[in-house]
Amino acid sequence: MNWSASSRLCLRRKSRRSLPVAWILTMRPAGGVMQNPESVEIIKRFFEALERLKVCGVIRGKKTFTERYGINRWNMNTLEKEPDRDIFQVSWLSYLVRDYMVDPTWLLTGEGSFFIGNYTAALVKQLQPRKVKTC
Repeated sequence: MNWSASSRLCLRRKSRRSLPVAWILTMRPAGGVMQNPESVEIIKRFFEALERLKVCGVIRGKKTFTERYGINRWNMNTLEKEPDRDIFQVSWLSYLVRDYMVDPTWLLTGEGSFFIGNYTAALVKQLQPRKVKTC
């Protein structure tokens, strides 16, 4: 496994057995690639959900989503191109479920309907906060 430079430095100075537990827990392979195939499928459905919400007119696009939740847009763009990267945050799924009524079963397994219960794109769009224009 190819470890990041800082981890390699620590490992050269001491054997892995003598490293503090916190150091061992924070070491990751270089490049941050750590997702398993199931996680990659969930990440792909996350981006599919964003696209469906955009097509339905619920959101304007990824920029709207990232600004609303304080997500780094460059990380999201990178993740969309490379879904096996270890930069996905589980909280992003909760935003889709809580604020856009995306069915959590669909997000996690791909089974069932896209929206929770009887929600439709039109109804979810009405639930979204409106920006108030100031003069």
